[in-house]
Amino acid sequence: MLDALDNATVLAAGRRFRAACDRFDSLERTVATLKDTSPDRPAVVDRADRAAEERAQLELAVFRRVPESLPDVAVLAAHALHQVHTVSQLDLEYLARTGSLRTRLARLEIALAGILTVTAKAGGVGLSEIGWPGLGRIVRDALALRAVEQQQHSRDRAYDG
Repeated sequence: MLDALDNATVLAAGRRFRAACDRFDSLERTVATLKDTSPDRPAVVDRADRAAEERAQLELAVFRRVPESLPDVAVLAAHALHQVHTVSQLDLEYLARTGSLRTRLARLEIALAGILTVTAKAGGVGLSEIGWPGLGRIVRDALALRAVEQQQHSRDRAYDG
């Protein structure tokens, strides 16, 4: 399954990853519509499990490759942004109390979203080709957060001045 990726670019691995995500999502929707007593359910669940495993292996494949082009960098930025976004959604007691890690992760998310936007555009790669479903929303949210932080910074400087 993944042997063909031995010499693949980061972009090729990213595209295969996205296709695996779409397959998994489609199978999950199918499973949700099947009754527990359906004779087709075990086979569809098995295919969904295999698609989830392939998705996990392809995600690792993306991180194991060295980027050689702007599209490769865009793929890595997309996957890094997803990782940061996932961690930033955790609500552990310590993080809730201090807010320190959430703040730092938000800044990383903003930076990665900016990198992703520029490199994807320069490389002619669409976000829907290379990352997790919902990546466009994550990028928009991160860039909106950057705008809010810029406004806050401007207000703080005006108040301090």
